[in-house]
Amino acid sequence: MQERISELRQPTSPPESLVDKDGQAVFGTFDKEIKNLNLIDCYRPYGKRMTRPIQDFKLTEWEATEVVTDECAIVSAIYSMGKVGFGIVVAFDRKTHDIDFWLKPATSSTLQVAPNLINSTSFIKTKALSIEVKNDMDKGKASTSCSLSNKKGTMAYNVNLTRLSPPSVVSIPFGDNMPLYTQKDFFSAHGYIEKNGERVSFDDAVAVIDDHKGYYPRRAHYDWLTTMGKINHDGQETYIALNLTLNQSINQHDYNENLVWLKDRQIILPPVTFEKHQQVWRVYDQFDRVNIAFEIQNTYVMTPNVGVAKVEYYLPFGVVSGYVRDDDDTAYDLSGLIGIAEDKTTLL
Repeated sequence: MQERISELRQPTSPPESLVDKDGQAVFGTFDKEIKNLNLIDCYRPYGKRMTRPIQDFKLTEWEATEVVTDECAIVSAIYSMGKVGFGIVVAFDRKTHDIDFWLKPATSSTLQVAPNLINSTSFIKTKALSIEVKNDMDKGKASTSCSLSNKKGTMAYNVNLTRLSPPSVVSIPFGDNMPLYTQKDFFSAHGYIEKNGERVSFDDAVAVIDDHKGYYPRRAHYDWLTTMGKINHDGQETYIALNLTLNQSINQHDYNENLVWLKDRQIILPPVTFEKHQQVWRVYDQFDRVNIAFEIQNTYVMTPNVGVAKVEYYLPFGVVSGYVRDDDDTAYDLSGLIGIAEDKTTLL
């Protein structure tokens, strides 16, 4: 019988560079930041020669942040493909289930995804939307701020983040030399959100940052689910967050990014299956380590289609129920926590 967790999912020391001097990507699970995320140096990631501008365009990069307070969940992202990109902010009201969103295109002169997560900054700066993420992940710190306006009014936030748990750093093969790198971190958060001049401060919120760089197949798809907050476990309140993804890894057992974050430690999880119905998703694995139901309360939808390029992107918000189990089969009940998910299909 296949072991529940592959040895390759146990974190090891990271390489100095994600791509070696011969152009081969390094795959695996790592315990801290990779200094040189030089994916552009990959040799023929699609198995054929490409000009540098085309390979630069095919390299997808983003840094996304999810901040969850008692009142709302805010998902923001700075997204780049070559010399073009966009910034996006989606805000979900946890009481009314209403969604507000802001989306602005940008060029490389007004947008940057940080080259790594050590003393770096990702930003988009346009007249209507400004997002900044400052990364000091080697020190376990980060911050993010935003200001935006549209016909509905204005919104701004400023949030300071302190890491709660070891990071999730993976390089996953989508092909022989087609890497997908991501680092995700779980944080405590304090700061404020201001909407139309009304400010709400918080000092007990949580957040996740997702740094993401990779080459996707022309036809690509992934499903993702996260939750974060505090639960009562054995009579004590404890921080917890969950990351579950099913993507196009060529070997899900050895290369995935599924885990639970607890205070000061993480629990590695096996590959999972997503069953998606209109209002409820089920996410589970074959060993009963993961058994989650996600009830959708509202969904942000983005489906731009331009010529041969097509995107179907769904960002549902809702509430989760069910449990995850640690290495000793101790169950952690996640019922009542917020759920944030993605269902993304692209043809590029």
